[in-house]
Amino acid sequence: MVQAVRLPRQGTATAPALMLVQIASLQAGSAVAKEAYASIGPSALAGMRLFFSAVILWLLVRPSLRRVTAVQWRAVILLGLVFAAMNVAYFQAISRLPIGVAATVELLGPLALSIALSRRLEHLAVALLALAGVLLLAGPGACCPPPGWYWEAPPPCAGPGMWS
Repeated sequence: MVQAVRLPRQGTATAPALMLVQIASLQAGSAVAKEAYASIGPSALAGMRLFFSAVILWLLVRPSLRRVTAVQWRAVILLGLVFAAMNVAYFQAISRLPIGVAATVELLGPLALSIALSRRLEHLAVALLALAGVLLLAGPGACCPPPGWYWEAPPPCAGPGMWS
């Protein structure tokens, strides 16, 4: 069994900053990728994204591969496969849908988990407010009715299921 690591509270401002950088990076990369679809397919772009992410992570962390146990290797490989499937699903989705709609649909899995696992009323309220925003995208007269998510672009629907 893997023990959870308790981090000191002193660096709590770092996590939100890193999250904002990740969100900006994802959206900027998606916008660049959408323009490259004429010459490179969505699955190839997802592979390139994963490759460059792995290289950057390796350069930043420089892990000692000899210290990694078999259990850790299995966990890393499974996590890598999930990331690969999510990236392929997302890039296939943005090849068929507007980026904003695809990004919103992709976040339905974490949103569902945040609603199900919320322990404080404030957290539940914020998650339900985010859900209301998603429902506005799918309401009558909206830009993308829910059947479009499933019939026009099945891959984005795979993303939420991978989080649960």
